Amino acid sequence: MNRSAAISSMLLDMKRLGTGRLPVTFALAAAVPLAAVALAAVAPAPARAAEGQATAAITRAAAWSTGYVASVAIRNGAGTALVTWRVEFDLPAGASLSSVWGATYTRTGDHYTFRNASWAGNVPPGGTATFGFNATGTGLPLRCTLNGAPCGGQPPTDVDTVPPTAPTNARTVTNEGLWLEWDAATDDRGAVTYEVLESGMPYGTATEPRLFITSGILPPKLFIWAIRAVDAAGNRSPLAYAALGNVSWTDVTPAAPANPRVAAADASVVRLAWDANFWANPYANAPIAGYEVAVDGTPVSRVGAGEAALPAPGPGLHTYSVRAFTALGTYSPAAVLVH
Repeated sequence: MNRSAAISSMLLDMKRLGTGRLPVTFALAAAVPLAAVALAAVAPAPARAAEGQATAAITRAAAWSTGYVASVAIRNGAGTALVTWRVEFDLPAGASLSSVWGATYTRTGDHYTFRNASWAGNVPPGGTATFGFNATGTGLPLRCTLNGAPCGGQPPTDVDTVPPTAPTNARTVTNEGLWLEWDAATDDRGAVTYEVLESGMPYGTATEPRLFITSGILPPKLFIWAIRAVDAAGNRSPLAYAALGNVSWTDVTPAAPANPRVAAADASVVRLAWDANFWANPYANAPIAGYEVAVDGTPVSRVGAGEAALPAPGPGLHTYSVRAFTALGTYSPAAVLVH
């Protein structure tokens, strides 16, 4: 049996069983990053509509190296009938739809809009409407909406995307042993913890702006510690550096961050990622202290990791840029991504 016949047979069997459930499900809920749920194998339980809202969920029936087949279920959790429905989403570069059933659709670039067929509108309270599609390429839908609202219901309005300020004045102090101390970072949501690295490797964590190093003698080497603050949402501040030994850094322009990409996106948050390199010969050149992220030319965040959470800038294409900056304040060229 060829692939098309196998898929048709599977869908026909489902129809005979009277169920739209499929073995692998991923929800296009705007409040949950796609990276956390895409293609995850879960128990085949029916999805419940959000209280008082209509929602849409995509279920993948089968996949292969060059594509997949999926169905979309629109569930009306509201108290009134859903007279018409419109599902929209984007597909990443390299992915497209080869066929659609159960709905009419239009395409503009990588953006797809699906509308109910004449016989599939007017979904009653508690009711469900479905349609399906075949995709070429393995990319999953992004930024799904149902009648203009996120497919998984309204997203949270209080997502923390603001990293703490960087610690400052990092230093070593001798007081009944060797301590690493710094001036505290601040955060818009409250307390932070601190991650301490040495030679680019995790060294310790602290809840206060100091960390005990040793009461004995350290090995004969040059120590360079890096400290960053982390808030409750996992946003990381730029790094502060302190050295034990004679350090004389050369002010070298760092390379642009590599492989900038959208790791996840929904109606409230865009999560960018890139390949970070903090520890490129810090004994001679000033190490990377962090990354400045800009949206449409305006800097919006400074972070100390290879990722950043940003408020979603709204519909349409946007230009994201990321620049590394060193402990001496020298910036790299920008890595640019249009999404």
